[in-house]
This record gives sequence, structure tokens and C-alpha cells, in this order.
Amino acid sequence: MNVAQRIALVTGARGFLGRHVARALEASGFQVHGLGHGEWSQLEARQWGVAGWVSADVEPGSLQALAIRPNVIIHCAGGGSVGGADQRPFEDFDRGMRSAAAILDFQRACAPDARLVIPSSAAVYGRAGQLPIDETAALKPISVYGLHKQLVEQLAEYYAANFHLRISIVRLFSLYGVELRKQLFWDACRKLAVGDFRFPGAGDEIRDWLHIDDAVELLRLATEHADRACPVVNGGAGRGRSVASVLALVAARFGCEGGIVFTGEQRPSDPSRYEANITRALEWGWRPRQDMDAALNAYVDWFKATIA
Repeated sequence: MNVAQRIALVTGARGFLGRHVARALEASGFQVHGLGHGEWSQLEARQWGVAGWVSADVEPGSLQALAIRPNVIIHCAGGGSVGGADQRPFEDFDRGMRSAAAILDFQRACAPDARLVIPSSAAVYGRAGQLPIDETAALKPISVYGLHKQLVEQLAEYYAANFHLRISIVRLFSLYGVELRKQLFWDACRKLAVGDFRFPGAGDEIRDWLHIDDAVELLRLATEHADRACPVVNGGAGRGRSVASVLALVAARFGCEGGIVFTGEQRPSDPSRYEANITRALEWGWRPRQDMDAALNAYVDWFKATIA
């Protein structure tokens, strides 16, 4: 098949991760089809590399109605919030497990030669006993969100082994980047815009932030490594940074003179330390390229120009 004729399916293509994945696949020669929630004009969809967009649940009927046989599938649909899963656990299970089961069975029945990548989460590790966290570390999720991601991984591993499908899993750590309208930096900008300097936690929590561009390149590379062994790889920058240090950068770029205040309040489902061992990803030929300080400045500038 000619490279220009390759077909990719991106579920959740209208979301933050999905749309960046779609654009990267289109740039590398795929005709990209998207399935997920929300209305999207043809013009806007094409601006993100999506040739065909269908607004529907990721379920067997909608997948078969696409009438495509993709070479590559990246499953970006499903829940994307630890806090949201805590508040609505059944909804998170329903969205995450049902869509994963649907895409896996679609691959089995309709696209058995396709390469499938499933973005997972560092939340499957729970409280890390040792940093950096290796892919072989015990999975002990402490959040509903992490538990559901672990179940999706187990289902993917079963399908890969028993139906001889080519699948890979990327455990993403803390994603960030321009246009992300949730999580820490979004919440921080919204607070700082109204003079609110109070944040939950102690500030010494360690997170491993991965820029969206680096995440997308790792997911693209993971399509090439998908196989019946269902390899798992960490998606992080390989460098932990404290919440206090990155919020200080955001506040400085925002032009705030007041200092950040941490309330000490913490959700039981939030681990204190995350940092990825990215040796396996480096062995694949990938490495994170984005400078976080510059990228955070760009995020604040975007927020101030478009939101504030």
C-alpha cells in the first residue's frame, strides 16, 4: 500500500491529546479518521488533520459504521481526570472500559493487521516506592482513575496475547501544553487571573511533566513497536519537578507579585511523587525535546491572549 493511502483511526480525536495525535499522523502521510464526542466542523477537523470526523460514542456500531480498515489506531478516548473519576466513578468506568473493549474488539474483528496504541497513565503505579518509576514496578493504583487504566491495560494485554494482535501501551505522566484547558496549569492561570494565590497540597509534590509534542512523538513511535507481547513504555520527561517550582514560574510569567500559598489540603488519590524512568523509550530512539520553562511561558502567554 502506498504511504499516502495509509489509514489511521484516532478515537477521542477532538480532545487535547487526540487532536495533536491526529495532526501528527496526517503530517506523516496518513488519512486520519476520528471518532468521539462533540460537534466539529469539517474545516476545523481538517485543520487538525482529520479527514473524516464522526461524533458518536466509541462502541461497536459506530466503529463498524466508519467502514474503514485502519493500519494504525490510537485510542485517545476515555476519561482524562483523576478528580473527575473520584466524583463520577461509574461514568469514568463506563467511558474508559466500554470504549477500550469496543476498540479492541473492533481491531480483532475488523482490523486484525492494524497496530493499536493505548495511552495509559502513571496513575496505575499509585504511590511510588522508588524514583524514577520503572515499567516493571508494581501496579498499586490509589485512585479510581488509576484502577480503571490498569483494567484497560489488562484487557489490552489479553487481546494481544489471545487474539494475536499488535498492541502497545504508553503510560503518560503529566501532560501539558498550549490549549490544555484542565489540570494544574489551567487551574493556576484561572486563579492568578483573579488574584487567587491559594493552591491545595504542600507544594513539595513531585511530578514528571511531558509536553504534548513529545507525547505525540512517543505515541507515533509506539505504533512501530506494537506487537503481540504488548510492550509498555513510560511517557515522561524523566525529570521530576516540584509543584511549587513550576507554579512559581507560571506566577512570574503572569506578572504576579504575590507569593503562592499552599493550603496543605490533599486528595487521598493524589500521590506525592512521580518521576518516570524513560530508559525503554530512549532505547526506542525517542527523547523529550521541549524545554519546560519556555513551554510554560508559552502556555501563560496563550492563556493571557485568548482567555484572560
